[in-house]
Amino acid sequence: MSAMYDLQLPEGSWRDWDVTSCSDGELRLAAGTDLSRDHGLELVFQEAVYVACPSLFHTPVFRQPTAFEYELVRQSVGREVPVLVAFDIADAERGKLPCLIGAERVEVRQGTVFRYHRTDLKPGERLADWLRAA
Repeated sequence: MSAMYDLQLPEGSWRDWDVTSCSDGELRLAAGTDLSRDHGLELVFQEAVYVACPSLFHTPVFRQPTAFEYELVRQSVGREVPVLVAFDIADAERGKLPCLIGAERVEVRQGTVFRYHRTDLKPGERLADWLRAA
């Protein structure tokens, strides 16, 4: 079985989540309380090989993947993956929706990331990647 990454999120209100980028094998999830302005947490999955989650979701409950989920990802990818993160979200139409992300590694990054242009950044603050690229 793949090693489940022991995902330890820092203290904070990580209610709202979205996918901020998905390219070149990197998947980046961001979390905060008001994603229209900024976010304070990022999960950066390197060499993401399996992704089953919506692009926007709320209040995920992280948990251990089930044996069925391990096997599903292994069969889909054709091999074991070092990181398998599982979480459930509430879906108004379908009830509890299980989500999975399989990758080579994951990094938890904390710090304020502004989603609008500003020039007065303090230490630990930065602009979202899509703003810096513009």
